[in-house]
Amino acid sequence: MNRPSPSTNQVKLVGLDFGSTTSSALVASARIAANCATGRMEFASPEIVYRSQPVFTPFNGNRIELPGISALIDGWLMESGLKRDDVFAGGAIVTGLAARRENAHELASLIEDAIGEGVVATADDPRLESWLAFMGSVSGLSRVHPGRAILNFDIGGGTTNPAMGQNGNVRATGCYFIGARHLRFEPGTYTLVGMSGFGRAILAEHGIERSEGDELSNSEIEKVVAFFVNGLEAIATRNRSFFSSGAGNLIEQVPFDFEWGEKPVMTFSGGVGELVYSAGAGVAMPERTFYGDLGIDLAHGILNSQLLS
Repeated sequence: MNRPSPSTNQVKLVGLDFGSTTSSALVASARIAANCATGRMEFASPEIVYRSQPVFTPFNGNRIELPGISALIDGWLMESGLKRDDVFAGGAIVTGLAARRENAHELASLIEDAIGEGVVATADDPRLESWLAFMGSVSGLSRVHPGRAILNFDIGGGTTNPAMGQNGNVRATGCYFIGARHLRFEPGTYTLVGMSGFGRAILAEHGIERSEGDELSNSEIEKVVAFFVNGLEAIATRNRSFFSSGAGNLIEQVPFDFEWGEKPVMTFSGGVGELVYSAGAGVAMPERTFYGDLGIDLAHGILNSQLLS
């Protein structure tokens, strides 16, 4: 761990995020100071000095590609102008399908070699990811409107993590394997290059017999997107029957159960959430499967849902 600057007590902090689809890094500068109320030392006046562009998380089959992760970290440090000895403290979180890979635990030693001692959290409990997404995305909005319930859908490549909260406090969480990368395509086409076990089960339930190298038709894509959108609607309306059998039962990891009198305000975060807001704002969208997945199709499906939009 690097010592703070003796003149300003300024330190550099690094945060890493490895998810189902993308990975990213954040570097912040902060000052170590005593809290005027408690007297305890804490980080004060944090300022973001570097934010990486999200990049695809490198996988090799059922394993995280550790050399690829190492190269990403080296690249982020170089872009930010940091050296290992400049880092005062670091942390990383591994979420979604990345947390389910058989060698996810090996990331800890790799990260320690790259940035020194740090906290590495693998979201084995997916409710943690739901809580983090709510607190990081809409807790401020929730406090501005303390009387309104907010249901946030954090939708990424492998999972959807719903969280219900009010006045900045999370009341209920869940996790479902609804995401953009259960089917992976050659960018710009619907030619399959890979699929998760969940993606395979969804295709089978809809009578779609396809394997890697095959091209899905527009109607088959519509069936898959409709399945995901119906799942999101079922979460929002507490429709338990959707998840009681078949692929619906398979994709429910942690049931989302909440009691609320009024209809909540719905918000979105995660990679698909960003696409939802971009498309809703009229921003020109890339062509289909531009990212090699169903993110763009799913975003449009959400916007076409009277309930979700």
